[in-house]
Amino acid sequence: VGLYRTDVGKRVFEEADLLINVGSRFEEFQSGAWKYFPQNAKYVQIDVDYFEMDKNWFQDIFVLGDAKIVLKELVEYASFRLKSFSKKSSRIEEIERAKREYEEIVENECKDDTIPIKTKKVVREANKVFGRGTILVNENGMQDLWSYYFPYYKVLDVLGCIPPAEQTCMGFGVVGAIGAKIAMPSMKVLCTTGDGAFQMYSQDVPTAVQYNAPVTWIILDNFGYGWPKWIQKKLFGRATAVDFKVQPDFVKFAEANKCYGERIDRPNEVKGALERALKANMDGVPAILDFIIDPEDCPQGFKEFYRDVYGI
Repeated sequence: VGLYRTDVGKRVFEEADLLINVGSRFEEFQSGAWKYFPQNAKYVQIDVDYFEMDKNWFQDIFVLGDAKIVLKELVEYASFRLKSFSKKSSRIEEIERAKREYEEIVENECKDDTIPIKTKKVVREANKVFGRGTILVNENGMQDLWSYYFPYYKVLDVLGCIPPAEQTCMGFGVVGAIGAKIAMPSMKVLCTTGDGAFQMYSQDVPTAVQYNAPVTWIILDNFGYGWPKWIQKKLFGRATAVDFKVQPDFVKFAEANKCYGERIDRPNEVKGALERALKANMDGVPAILDFIIDPEDCPQGFKEFYRDVYGI
């Protein structure tokens, strides 16, 4: 939804006649600054906190309760009602078909072998290489946004994704990945991060080594702060104070901290680098992969959000 929606998600959302919100605040990014609401839809909000009622959107029904308990009762009631239906509705079949078709489109998109490397290719390959039993820890930045968009990355496990809270500080995911690995040592852990966010908390890389938390950091390296740079160029035709003229050697940084490190600048190197990082993790060694990516390639939902909300 909001900043993170894809073509299929957008269409399904806009056609909905009922919106059920479970525990979401529908803040600015999720709601398109409160402009993205399905026309004529009824709105049901479920939340454990009464203070959240009527906070951003006025609901038709507010259900005060624990999400697990409320959803369990809803599922039981819906299951009882659905017994009278002998087959799937045309609406469900249409959504399933649109989902399959969109996944095929994305799969072909991610085969792009042009240089610079496209972030979506890195994210999709990481999902395939690491597979099930993986926790993805998201970061805050324009390039790692690709990891928020299904099906570029598919969350394959319960508790398989730790997104930052709304308006998070940069660097949350970099250090949060270490915490995720310590909390769930049997899971593989990935963090997709821009080079700017990584440098804000890279001082905690030795912590991962010291506490035996072998995670993989995927640095989506565009030599700067891509999000504010994109906005500045759209508004003013130029950008100021967002480019890194001096960039650390992340491979040497990795090696200095007893981690596996690799720099990747060609599309045909993406899969192999991810496989080597995974092997290092399996051997108890954290990994830092520095992918030199196309700084201009950003998700469609991101561009639509700024067009619709801010007229950029």
